[in-house]
Amino acid sequence: MAGGRPPVTEQFEQRLRSWLGKPELVAPCRESVARNLEASPIYLRDLGRLLERFAIHGCEASYTKLCRQLSRCDAFVRDRLLPRAREGYRLPGELYASHLLANGVEMSPGELVSRSRVDLKRTLREMRVLARHLGGESSLLGEVLRNLGKQRIPGERIVSHYQERVGALRELIEGRGILTLPELEVRVVAATAAESARMPFPHVPFPRVIGASAEPIEIVLPLLRSPQGGEISGSMDAGSESASWSVAAHEASHAIQFAALRASGVPLARALFGSMSECEGWAVYLETELICDLPPAARMISLRSHLLRCARTILEVEIQQGIRSPAEAERVLCDDVGLTAAAARQELARFLLMPGQAPSAPYGYTRHLELLAETELALGRRFYRRRYHDFLLAQGLAPLALVRQRVLEQFVPKVRQQP
Repeated sequence: MAGGRPPVTEQFEQRLRSWLGKPELVAPCRESVARNLEASPIYLRDLGRLLERFAIHGCEASYTKLCRQLSRCDAFVRDRLLPRAREGYRLPGELYASHLLANGVEMSPGELVSRSRVDLKRTLREMRVLARHLGGESSLLGEVLRNLGKQRIPGERIVSHYQERVGALRELIEGRGILTLPELEVRVVAATAAESARMPFPHVPFPRVIGASAEPIEIVLPLLRSPQGGEISGSMDAGSESASWSVAAHEASHAIQFAALRASGVPLARALFGSMSECEGWAVYLETELICDLPPAARMISLRSHLLRCARTILEVEIQQGIRSPAEAERVLCDDVGLTAAAARQELARFLLMPGQAPSAPYGYTRHLELLAETELALGRRFYRRRYHDFLLAQGLAPLALVRQRVLEQFVPKVRQQP
């Protein structure tokens, strides 16, 4: 009891009993419930290690009580909710449309698939052209990708390797005048077991934006192998030499965006309740800008990453519409995108358990390209990339429609008035 209220786990159990008594409600996906139950003890173990690491004294009894409460809650979910969970991933159409809108995707599923198919074909063609340059005696795309994947970074050097990549990208941004870098320290760290369980792919945790201007922004690299060992998994393997440029460019783009939030003083609403399509779309957009000046192998992996984003969008929509099964989607990811079976399964879990998120990156990237073309056409010779990018960063994570409005109504007229 805290403040006269029962523990939050008991409140959750009471609310869940109420929900289970309403058959008209859509039950959660069985795999999602099972994965959360599997991850729960991992989170608790890592919490205990953090308490020891930072020498938080006097919390042993509270930590033991928390473990007991959560263990009892997990048992309740396993006994009462898991048997009622729904098989499959498909949502009612109205609910899926709501997930798309919540991720900032203002486009119908049909148009998403149509645009993604065109983008996928264009990306695949670029990859085949580049494969002829990289392949030497063999220009087969699949073989070129497999050979690039064999170039491994020694495990003990992965963190320092990525730190070097981030430094090189910073010099590239400053040298080419792509944008004005905000004051930031980017630190590359290896993920804990709990972080790897929650997000088994490279990512940048959203930083504190209140009273944290001096805190570094972290790029988190997941564990390359499970604690039990076994096959390396992950759609973009952080241990690949050629993939490291693409991964570092994408995550550094997020770091720049988050640092700009703190530096420019944007309203908290535009920082804390931002649009996923703006966040991910910007990262793909800036990654593409940076990859132009990087080695051909890095460009190849960046194109493969974009190919995967397009495939994710198509497959998610088709599964939600009942056109394709998850097993068929896994075969597409293996045969057409070139993922291993383990990576394909991980990708499926990633976008099917978070419906609406997969289309946010290609959708946001497309909208950024459209806005770039519109702004260049409006300004002609007055267009300067650094000034344009600085203005975009100053908008925070506002919805893309609002960003476009501000560019056309504020940025373009202001530039036109300048001598």
